[in-house]
Amino acid sequence: YCKTYMGKEKLVTLLPKFDKSSVLDLLNLTQEASSLIYRKGNIPLSDIPDISINIKTLDSSGILSIPALLNIARFLKISRFIWFNLYK
Repeated sequence: YCKTYMGKEKLVTLLPKFDKSSVLDLLNLTQEASSLIYRKGNIPLSDIPDISINIKTLDSSGILSIPALLNIARFLKISRFIWFNLYK
């Protein structure tokens, strides 16, 4: 179960790990994420818009619509919120 488009894309390619070092590394990442969430509270990941189509449009020298620009602005605002609340 995933709330974000990024999580859904990652879930489709997810494969089990069998070597001990990979499992331990992933467990450490999980523990670090749990600790951050416990200390800082929930992160608004479900609010992150999918801007991949907008990025592709820009890569091909296209023009973005107002809603697309607003989605990018929301993406950047949430990214800044996450950065300042987790890493500062």
